Formats: sequence, structure tokens, C-alpha cells
Amino acid sequence: MKKFFKIGMRTTKTTLCVFVCLVVYEIFSYISKQVLPQGFVYDILRFAVFDGSPSFACIAAVICMQDNIEGTKKVAVSRIIGSLVGGGFAMLFTFLNNLIFSGRLYIAFALIGVILIICICNYLENPISVSISVITFLIIFIGTDVIHPYYFSINRIIGTLIGALSSFLINKYIYPPEE
Repeated sequence: MKKFFKIGMRTTKTTLCVFVCLVVYEIFSYISKQVLPQGFVYDILRFAVFDGSPSFACIAAVICMQDNIEGTKKVAVSRIIGSLVGGGFAMLFTFLNNLIFSGRLYIAFALIGVILIICICNYLENPISVSISVITFLIIFIGTDVIHPYYFSINRIIGTLIGALSSFLINKYIYPPEE
């Protein structure tokens, strides 16, 4: 009979990754409120990085934690590529749509963005990153009313980097799985 409630090493390491992400963002919050001087650079850092939600980092950490180091590395690289491509295109297309076309061509830009992102991910020979790239692009480009798309893109990219890196390092150096 199978045990109902088993906490194994992958569960423990995944939980540790989430903990690390949450602590990193608490440190970011402290720096934002106590250390950074006021001004333009402060505003960019505060909105894009320091006051961001740790949710993207935690999600990336959970998804990237695999049962072997190579799997963790593969998923982490795909997540990072996906966030960079999707976030980059979202920033570029937001700029083009809002500043050049006054927001009138967002449907066309959304469709063109999806096509270009799929082509780029395939060109990079990383088809696994297609879905996360397109999802990131669409969420940022057509789905953010609360925060500016540029800040949201940067927050998404940094969060993914933190989560993926924490998963890789924890999986590699804390009771690494046998290969």
C-alpha cells in the first residue's frame, strides 16, 4: 500500500526554493523602503524590482525543480528564455503600439508577436520555451492594467531568474539527486 503523506527530498527542496524566493523579495522590500534614495532611478527599481510580487519567482522555482539536475537545468533555461523573449517582445510592442500608433493596433501587434515569438523560439532550437514566451507576451501586452508593462516585464524576467536559479542551485548542491 502506498503512503498517503510522504515528504521526500524533492518536496523538501521545492519548499526550500519557495522559501528562498520569498526571503529574497523580503530583502528587496527592505532595501526599497530603507536603503534606496529617492529619485528617478529609485522609482524604476522600486516598481520593476523591489516592490514586485514574489509570485513569478516562486512559480519558476516550483516548475524548475525536477527529479534530476539535467531536467532542472533544461526547464530553467527554457523558463528564462521564455521570459526574456516574451517580456522583451511585450516591451517592444507596447512601445510601438502606444507611442507610434496610439494604441490602435494592439490586435495586429498581438498576432504578429505570437508568430514572431514562435519563430524565434524555434530558431533558438528551444521549442519548450514557446508556450511560456507566448503566455508571458500576452499577459504583459494585453493583460496588465494594474502596473506599467515595462515594469511588469522586468519584474517577470527577474522573478523567473531568481526562481530558476534557486531551483538549480538547491537541486545541484543540497542532496543532489543521483544521476
